[in-house]
Amino acid sequence: MLMWVMSDRALPRSLAMMEGFGVHTFRLINAKGKARFVKFHWKPIKGAHSLVWDESQKDFWQGR
Repeated sequence: MLMWVMSDRALPRSLAMMEGFGVHTFRLINAKGKARFVKFHWKPIKGAHSLVWDESQKDFWQGR
């Protein structure tokens, strides 16, 4: 997580452009009673876009 936060992906341009993942593992059971362990990851349809440092500083100081 720390590597993710310190990377270029840390400041998404909007919530619609943010990748994500669940930290928990879920046990899902189908209609036949067969269980599977799953983790959720999502990728944005619009693509992952982040702010660059200058944009983030400008937005911060202007009270975005």
